[in-house]
Amino acid sequence: MARGTPRRFANFGRGLNTYDNVFNLADGSGKSGAEARDLLNVVSRSRGNVGKRDGCTTVIARSGVKDFNVVDSDTSALAIYSTTAGKLYALDEADTETELATGLSTSAPWTFLHLPTIGGQGPYLGMNGTDTPRYVAADLSTGSWTASSGTLPNGTMMCYAGNRVWVADGDTVYWSEIGDPRTWPAENVTRFAPGDGIDIAGLVAFGNYVLVFKERDIWVIYNLDTSANRRLTDEVGTLSPRAIVPTDAGCFFLDPKRGVLVTDGQQVKEVGSQILPTFQRISSGDAASVTAAYWNGHVYFAARLDGTTRYLLDYHVELGSWWLHSHQVRALGVWDRGLGPQLIAAHPDTIARLFVPGESLDEDVVFRSYWSGPFHDFGSSLQKRCREVRLDGSGTADVLVLSDFNAGQGTLEDTLALTGTDSGLFGGDGDFGGDGTFGGGVTIGQDSLYSLGLGRVWSVTVGNETPDPWELDAYTMFMTGRKD
Repeated sequence: MARGTPRRFANFGRGLNTYDNVFNLADGSGKSGAEARDLLNVVSRSRGNVGKRDGCTTVIARSGVKDFNVVDSDTSALAIYSTTAGKLYALDEADTETELATGLSTSAPWTFLHLPTIGGQGPYLGMNGTDTPRYVAADLSTGSWTASSGTLPNGTMMCYAGNRVWVADGDTVYWSEIGDPRTWPAENVTRFAPGDGIDIAGLVAFGNYVLVFKERDIWVIYNLDTSANRRLTDEVGTLSPRAIVPTDAGCFFLDPKRGVLVTDGQQVKEVGSQILPTFQRISSGDAASVTAAYWNGHVYFAARLDGTTRYLLDYHVELGSWWLHSHQVRALGVWDRGLGPQLIAAHPDTIARLFVPGESLDEDVVFRSYWSGPFHDFGSSLQKRCREVRLDGSGTADVLVLSDFNAGQGTLEDTLALTGTDSGLFGGDGDFGGDGTFGGGVTIGQDSLYSLGLGRVWSVTVGNETPDPWELDAYTMFMTGRKD
């Protein structure tokens, strides 16, 4: 047994913190758990541990996808998307792709909804504010979406609420007749702060409301017959219509200056303050193209940081923690393809399924995963000696250790195999207590690094760049004071 005072650290579910000083993060010695100063491609699971995320698999090869609309959620699910080559496609649950149209705008993203078929137009209706609005029939034939009464607005965004279609264009919101996406009464028009010269940036159905976003304003339309509304706030808003995500925990959205916030239609609160510097790495130009989705208790925001590399920022709603993944996502959608909802993403050259259980690669490519913990000073600024770092977990992981004030990941000390030391049953090979078994197999293993030398502060990084899964449940550091 190693000499020294043992200090055990567990519960890594607090995720990433890039807001506070890197030397002042929660170190995990209390009940609140440890914060990470850096991480990539990891998640926290039910026990508060941290480990490598699941990988992704290719659905179909398709480059230049700029939007992704899931237009049905039953077993005949369909996705419709457009590309930077000016083409419109449909993809069914059998991964069969059909080209719907060509010669369209190369930049304006489409919004499609599953709506009632009226006069042979439908059930899928879409617009993008530039090209002629279009319907897609069940047999995937297409044509122009037209009004049978009034004038069909061609807006940059739309939603469906109160059995009506709502369309935003400029500073104006239009809404259709009840149950009829081809009838547009002339009086169904409302302008929002027309004097400010700022266009509407987001329109979303949320509960019994329609929320209208500008860059620094949000309104709540609470009467879906008259468009009666109230201003929710004039302090926050959004720049991207696809960075607004209605969920059962509230409507999340990305504000260009204050990061991610959530509203219930009555108040607004911040949920992304602990990684605000990360969100501030999104330029104003890139903020308008952020895309988001809600899946499996997580809200995901796909954004380009520093004008260069795209990442997936992951908010775990139950834990209130943030995680970062290396997916190069252009568009996101949640699609029930008959096997339950799946998170689907458009990558630069493929459409892929994300976080596939048991998958260790990203479309057959190995990815780096790591968690870099806080700095531990053990209550003193004097140097102290680390006799041992003992890790509890599973899988195979590289372990790096920093022994001084430094922002790096540290020195690779060893690759540990946390394979579990006892996979048998409790009480021997036979059954315990009759026909059943007792205890089951032990899957959490343990391994150690020894004699790591002197340092003023200490930090541990765990991860790997292999197909091997890994999971960290706790680590214990055995420390002694320096003897001069």
